[in-house]
Amino acid sequence: MFEYFEDEKAKKKALTSAEKKELKKQKDEMEAKYVTCSLDGRKEKVGNFRVEPPGLFRGRGEHPKKGALKVSSPSIPSIFFHALLTRTSCAFILRTSPST
Repeated sequence: MFEYFEDEKAKKKALTSAEKKELKKQKDEMEAKYVTCSLDGRKEKVGNFRVEPPGLFRGRGEHPKKGALKVSSPSIPSIFFHALLTRTSCAFILRTSPST
């Protein structure tokens, strides 16, 4: 696996500037719908739309919870993530969602 990622890194480093710009343009187009959400009728930029999936907690370095199982539960952040996926207002979902 290490060799595969080293090969991929070398391929990416060998790309020309124009090829790198084209890949970035494609990536930005794909992510464009997740970068903003509608909050009370205003377009707001989302700070971090990438979500770490449930599973084993990776941690960084010698973290005490490294290797622990993460349990997913519905919460306010998941409501905001749902709002991003459905492109609805976060405030609307909060007002209409049942209390947990």
